[in-house]
Amino acid sequence: MPIFIAPLRKRKEDLKELAEHLINKINQEYGRSIEGITAAAIHKMQIYNWPGNVRELENILGRAIIFMKLNETIIDIHHIPDFIEEIPINQEKLLMKPSGYVSGKPLSEIIDQYEAEIIQQAFQTHKGNKTLTAKALGISVRNLYYKMEKLKL
Repeated sequence: MPIFIAPLRKRKEDLKELAEHLINKINQEYGRSIEGITAAAIHKMQIYNWPGNVRELENILGRAIIFMKLNETIIDIHHIPDFIEEIPINQEKLLMKPSGYVSGKPLSEIIDQYEAEIIQQAFQTHKGNKTLTAKALGISVRNLYYKMEKLKL
């Protein structure tokens, strides 16, 4: 009889309970006594898409606990890594139609123009931070620089 367990991104309402369970587990492994996690930290984690599923959640909580001061007992929003708060570029903007087909204009030019628009939107969304922009677009910073130079951005 197969057992189906939905991925974490589809059951974010379970995030608080999962986090508390994992904190207890990590406490035993690391000999710490973290009491819990704030609602703000949970909210920050609920924004994230969790491609790495529960293992990624455990790694993030473990990292937060490792870097906490010994006198801290509650995981707060500032303990959660900044990449968690990255919200993908506004989906509506991504779904906008490209400038469109122009007779006589090569496909490569149309694609470059659309790519430039997306990079500029991401750049504005992340307030000019190239590292966050690259992460949001799923490319390396080096690749972002390459594309910006190629597209004259």
